[in-house]
Amino acid sequence: MFRNVTLKGFPFIEVELKLFLAALYILNNDEQHSNFIIRNTYRKINETKEYEKYIAASHFIKFLKAINKKPINKTDEKNAYMYQLFKINNKGRYRIFEFLSTNDELCNKLITKHINK
Repeated sequence: MFRNVTLKGFPFIEVELKLFLAALYILNNDEQHSNFIIRNTYRKINETKEYEKYIAASHFIKFLKAINKKPINKTDEKNAYMYQLFKINNKGRYRIFEFLSTNDELCNKLITKHINK
């Protein structure tokens, strides 16, 4: 999908779309594609000189990485912590996922999917 569309002039939107796509891959049990997108997006953020724009995205990446790992036990304290960091930092001008409702439905589904693995 991203091979045909270029968002070169809109890096923030590209990061947001790729993270949403990675979350959808996780919901569909496609860990390989989600890990690929997460790694590439993380690298893209690290290459930028405007790190303050991507604080919420960085926390969401950490949340996705924690969810994508095989669970060692049924506790999800790390996932909840990563999600709370994301929520705290996902405000203001550089908020991501403004197109989603604020009832946390996507993240709750990701956490539930992780527990049920």
